[in-house]
Amino acid sequence: DSDVLHVTENDVLLVTDYTVEMVYDAGHRLALSRDGNQRERGVWSFCYHDGQGRPAVTGEGVFPDASSAGDVHFRATYDGTGEALGYRMEPALSDGSRLLKITWYDGYGFIDRAILFLVVLTRVRKGIPGIDLLPGYLIPRKVNR
Repeated sequence: DSDVLHVTENDVLLVTDYTVEMVYDAGHRLALSRDGNQRERGVWSFCYHDGQGRPAVTGEGVFPDASSAGDVHFRATYDGTGEALGYRMEPALSDGSRLLKITWYDGYGFIDRAILFLVVLTRVRKGIPGIDLLPGYLIPRKVNR
């Protein structure tokens, strides 16, 4: 069917008479895109994702090797010292890149807290006196006995 467009990772998408290019990274997420206006200026829109696959840093910049973007993960790792207001970018941003949106997700300490919670939950299920689980929830609560 000529009206159906099948797009897979690393494909360049052609739409009507105007070309919109879209490049997916190795994680199958949209990493780069550009329209005719951006192509004339030699820039791409970019989107870096955090470790949970959420959009973290978006903007516009030059990516001379955009065709090989499908071989890498566009990662934004928050370490508090990175070049994008705390995010470290892989691959690195080119000089002159313009950041348009940076999103933080209530910190990333929850990963450590989740591990601690599982340890507590395991101990609760083994029966620590004075602690019980709320019915229907995995939330420990103090019980006065």
